[in-house]
Amino acid sequence: MQPPAPKLEPIPRPKSWIRARGRRNLREVVRRLELHSADLNREREELLRWQEEAYQEEKLAQKVYQHIVARGLKDAPGVHRMVSPRSMFNGDMVLAASGPGGLLRMMVGDFTGHGLSAAIGSLPASEVFYSMTHKGFSISDVVSELNKKLLTLLPRGMFCAAVIWDVDQTTGQMSVWNGGMHDVLIQGPLGLRDRLQSRHPPLGILSVKDFRSDTENRLLHVGDRILAYSDGVLDASNDARERFGQERLERTFLSSNDAEGFFSSLIDGIAGHCGAAEQVDDITLIEYDVQPLQPTPLASSADLASAPEPSTWQLEVTLGPDALRSTDPVPMVVDAIMNIQGLHGDRRRISTIVAELYSNALHHGLLRVDSSLRCSPAGFAAYFEECKSRLATLQDGQIRISLQHRPRSDGGTLDMVFEDTGEGFDHTAPRKPSCAFGGRGRTIVQSLCEDLRYEGRGNRVLARYRWRIGGPEAPD
Repeated sequence: MQPPAPKLEPIPRPKSWIRARGRRNLREVVRRLELHSADLNREREELLRWQEEAYQEEKLAQKVYQHIVARGLKDAPGVHRMVSPRSMFNGDMVLAASGPGGLLRMMVGDFTGHGLSAAIGSLPASEVFYSMTHKGFSISDVVSELNKKLLTLLPRGMFCAAVIWDVDQTTGQMSVWNGGMHDVLIQGPLGLRDRLQSRHPPLGILSVKDFRSDTENRLLHVGDRILAYSDGVLDASNDARERFGQERLERTFLSSNDAEGFFSSLIDGIAGHCGAAEQVDDITLIEYDVQPLQPTPLASSADLASAPEPSTWQLEVTLGPDALRSTDPVPMVVDAIMNIQGLHGDRRRISTIVAELYSNALHHGLLRVDSSLRCSPAGFAAYFEECKSRLATLQDGQIRISLQHRPRSDGGTLDMVFEDTGEGFDHTAPRKPSCAFGGRGRTIVQSLCEDLRYEGRGNRVLARYRWRIGGPEAPD
């Protein structure tokens, strides 16, 4: 049996060696921290540089965006705008521009979403708006092109609720297309005189075939005030999630006498209502105070030189049930007149006449829809739903549209005849509008035409439009 191995005791290291190793470890830790800190500083500097570049690019994009979108009228008499975007880029747009023949056109649009993604759609939309307005195209033409453009460019699920309206500053006529926006309010001397509700889906949803561009028309008076706004005004909420709402907006609008007082009261009202709550949506408004009528502007020498000579021509088209369901003939008829005679300065007025007479022949002549449904603003929705339902089931009947043009020494005369196969009405009896909302279309057409008369059993109407070289002129 061997003896046990001796137990080895560890040899203690000198304390100086331990301290030296600790210093080496500490220096290594410090070195690594310094390297890491340097890396963090470099990354921080790169991040700050990237943020600055992104900010400058965003500022440049914003400047270009504002230049393109807001290049319209800035100091037009009676036009007042208020814009409060939620972020640097605005998903709302408010546009105003003038066109030939005393045209003043305004638009409020509200794209899906907020910020840059929503603002992108404003660029092509504003380009279409300004270009076609300056060339004198009608609202129907403009909204049709806007819908086509946005339908092509916008991704699925993105669209633009919009209201666009014209004011003819030589006649006081107003034409409105409202697609998905809140009511346009018209204030008269005695309070709220009218509200123009949405009759169409927003732009960028319906196909070109299904899209409808028909407008509503009104006669304005000096001193009337028109207000359009985005839903950011109504959706402004406090910490309790209580909306500012339609009632507060209308009360503020009707209690003010001018745009300056209205905007000031509205800003104070929204601020007082919302308190410290964060703004949740873009806020946009435009108000127009109707100005005194202006004399009809004369056409430029370039326009006169390029206009076709007055000539004799006639054109006729007949539409049966299938064509009436699938086609809006108003743009087609107006385009035919422009292509043959080149009355571009008169386009808006001719478009209004054609639209009103066609609507009357279809809704009242063929479909026999009761006009008393329109005796309240709320009844308009029921009226148009009834028109849509009856048109879908229409089995027979037709509308014939005849155009005849004759030259005169200083211009020409355009006769537009609309004849339907409906029962007609007693046009010799005194006119009795069914309510305050009735008969306005006929009044507007009469104000634009040299002559307007019903014939036969009331199912045929002739509108005679007189145009003069140098520009449109209201009938004597």
